[in-house]
Amino acid sequence: MKSIKTPLRPTKATAQVDLAAYESLYGAEAVQKRQFYNVGAGPQFNHPAWTKIDHPSEWYDNADKLDLAWDLLALTPLPVADNSAHIIYSSYALEHVTDEAAQHFLNEAQRALRPGGVLRVIVPDMDIYYRAWQAGDRTLFWRKDAHEKTYPNKTFRVNPNEASIGQNFLYQFASNASEIHADPIANPISDAELNDLFSRLQFDDAMAACQARASLEKQRQYPGNHFNWYNAGKLEAMFRSAGFATAARSGYLQSAAPVLRDPRFFDFRRPEIGLYVEAIKT
Repeated sequence: MKSIKTPLRPTKATAQVDLAAYESLYGAEAVQKRQFYNVGAGPQFNHPAWTKIDHPSEWYDNADKLDLAWDLLALTPLPVADNSAHIIYSSYALEHVTDEAAQHFLNEAQRALRPGGVLRVIVPDMDIYYRAWQAGDRTLFWRKDAHEKTYPNKTFRVNPNEASIGQNFLYQFASNASEIHADPIANPISDAELNDLFSRLQFDDAMAACQARASLEKQRQYPGNHFNWYNAGKLEAMFRSAGFATAARSGYLQSAAPVLRDPRFFDFRRPEIGLYVEAIKT
């Protein structure tokens, strides 16, 4: 499990962290025990109060850069004690795993958080991508460095900027079911089939039908690709299913937890397409 492979902000920001703010809000013991958890943190995230949790992967070369190793797809317990975490944060990670694994993570976060603890999750908002596809708006899908690369490569079989907007839309949530994936399934979804699915089915059903065509085996081989979709309705319902009564849509740097309003470490990745959902454990 891992979030989008985008460089993080310079780690020199760690030297400027105001741990006194953490101690005043949560106590010195919480800082000492690092009871703040970034799940799917990425190898470049470094914060002295936070514990980094991720799945070791050659794709991301992160095996020696983690505090705790955890494969979300394995559906094992989150390695955090019951009622101990002050904050659990996950940015652009759940779109890489199954619905079952995402729900498992939310359930485990509910178990691990202490009363009053905050869970904040960020994923791509597929409503935004869907509107762009329907409007023929290619700008949202444009990859500025695509023409500098050769194809096929480990990500794309062809230049995505030269492919249809439908295939680019599909790649955002069922990557290996698209024709532009570097190693697609044997019978990828064509533009004609994609259009037919969305003309016959309700949005959620059409998205689920596309997602069901993607191969989990290939996703394990290409963990940086996308394998799932979310909009506010779906993700908030999953939060509620996990027991979070206060689950609600948030926004960029609008967390209820003051320490999460620091863009050097949080929320800075692609806010223009981000879906922010947050809950407080009661």
